[in-house]
Amino acid sequence: MNAPAHAPSNLGQRPNPLATAQAMFQDGIGGPLDLRRILMTFRRRIRLFFGVALAIFLAVLLITLQATPKYTASARVMLDTRKENVTNVEEVLSGLPADSSTVDTEVEVLRSRQLGERVVKAMQLEKDPEFNPAVLKPTGIKAALGDLLGKKPVTPKLSEIEAQKPHERIVDRVLGGLSVRRAGMTYIINVNYESVSPQKAALVANKFAEHYLLEQME
Repeated sequence: MNAPAHAPSNLGQRPNPLATAQAMFQDGIGGPLDLRRILMTFRRRIRLFFGVALAIFLAVLLITLQATPKYTASARVMLDTRKENVTNVEEVLSGLPADSSTVDTEVEVLRSRQLGERVVKAMQLEKDPEFNPAVLKPTGIKAALGDLLGKKPVTPKLSEIEAQKPHERIVDRVLGGLSVRRAGMTYIINVNYESVSPQKAALVANKFAEHYLLEQME
């Protein structure tokens, strides 16, 4: 007597993705796009789309209007690496370095904190609100309250180290606007400075170049 045959069980078997997709298509889920329905949906939400676009436009416009314009001025420094008092061409050529390490070194000198401190001292930039916000005079409500109360702000006594920190921040701000780059593979160094004032940008760029040259002569 033969044993009864059992139907194969589908438990544990994964569904066939192709068969599932075909079934969805037959049910109308994967049918052709209904352009009319999409257009109606867009029309119903056109106010939302317009509102989002308008909000983005106004935000960009507000940021642009509030942004402080910056100006960049440039000064150029040319390195003369030739020897003086030479008698032939070979000695002239020997005075020129074979690699760019000399120019790279001078670029770092122009970026140095020591040179930045000399520029700050020479131009008295600690008195400039762009680099030292502490010198800004109070305006609006603070100014009105100060006039009514007739009191001057009390400056707390600081230690020597604490008193040096504001100066360090001023130097940091000054160096933040400085950009020094070599012009290609030449011996010319471009000293660029960015500021809210075109005149100030030119003055600071020239002052960096001037003090660099003075430092080389010392």
